[in-house]
Amino acid sequence: MNRKPILILFLLSLFVSVQAQDIFESRNTIVTELQSNDSENSKGVIRITADPGINSLIGTPWASSTKDIEYIKVQGFRVQAFSGNDSRTSKDEASRKEQLIKESFPDAKTYIDYRPPRWSLRVGDFRTKEEAIVFLQELKKAFPEFGREMYAVKVDEVNIPVNNQN
Repeated sequence: MNRKPILILFLLSLFVSVQAQDIFESRNTIVTELQSNDSENSKGVIRITADPGINSLIGTPWASSTKDIEYIKVQGFRVQAFSGNDSRTSKDEASRKEQLIKESFPDAKTYIDYRPPRWSLRVGDFRTKEEAIVFLQELKKAFPEFGREMYAVKVDEVNIPVNNQN
């Protein structure tokens, strides 16, 4: 029995595993950004002691496909502006309300979502419920006719600009 191919495969898999780990650890995250002190305004260093698995749970920067703004994806809030389960009219109603909101709030991000049997329209990317409620009040002032069906909802992923860019 020739053991040479088995030894070569073992060494090759070990090499690939080490390379993959190096790539994963070199990825910039919020934690590594906070711990670096290369900023000209830095007055100190923040040390975060945590299990390495925590980094995989924290939002990582990504570049938008339409602009060169970096975002992090984190748990947050949006304002639900519409929800309907009439398959014939709800999609059109969500699109109509989206256009009205975009006309009054051109910088607001809107998201139309379909989860059978409901269509929903959600607006904004907010870190806290308080931020979402402030925007909700602005929407209610602008659109009192559909203000009763609007409320803040918690979502798994919102897009927060890095360095307050927008």
